[in-house]
Amino acid sequence: MYIDSTYLQRENNNIDDIEQLFICSICEGIVNKPVQCITCQNNFCEHCIKEWDEKNHSCPMRCAKYSFQRNICFENFLSDILLFKCQKGCGAIIPYSKLEEHLNITCPNVNSEDFRQKFEDLSFEFEKYKIRFDTKKYTHLKLTKNYENLLVENAELQTQIRAYQNVNEELNTKLFFLENEEDDLQRKNDNMLMEQDLLDEKIYTQLDIQKLNRDNKILNRKNERLQIKLNYFKDMKKL
Repeated sequence: MYIDSTYLQRENNNIDDIEQLFICSICEGIVNKPVQCITCQNNFCEHCIKEWDEKNHSCPMRCAKYSFQRNICFENFLSDILLFKCQKGCGAIIPYSKLEEHLNITCPNVNSEDFRQKFEDLSFEFEKYKIRFDTKKYTHLKLTKNYENLLVENAELQTQIRAYQNVNEELNTKLFFLENEEDDLQRKNDNMLMEQDLLDEKIYTQLDIQKLNRDNKILNRKNERLQIKLNYFKDMKKL
């Protein structure tokens, strides 16, 4: 509710020097249900600062860091010192804490049109909050469903990971045996190469023996021929 400062009762209160402290810098009326910025310590109407924050996401005083909280102490202070003339012309002088109740309910000049307008305003606000609630409820259900789907996907992925880990362990076991078999084959191959070398050496040795045998036979035959010649010359010498 907007509180017009022109209806502020000043005759019995010396508030001119501090009146600016009561003004909401958004609507420029007397602050209604004051909410204070923790950083700059300025007070704003609760309704005004909610609308401002929803649209601008900032403090009206452009604080770099800001947060808002209800200023109950300041509200009690205003209740103690501020009096207002009735805006509806009933002539009553109303304290700050009772002003909203008087203007909406207890003032004799309040008529059914005021109540109808108030009801329409409240109905409009209710519809706005209902739309917000339904939207948030739908978003919550959607997020819950997405979260449940993610849990299912995560469980499936965990199962796949365990399966891949088992396959990986089996492959590592097979690889270990294959490496051992490879070592055995390498040793066998080395042994076969050694055996082949020995066999080749044996073959070469046999070939050498055969050659030596042939050479020996040739030498024996030569020796026989020389012996025959020697005997011949001996016989000739005797003659």
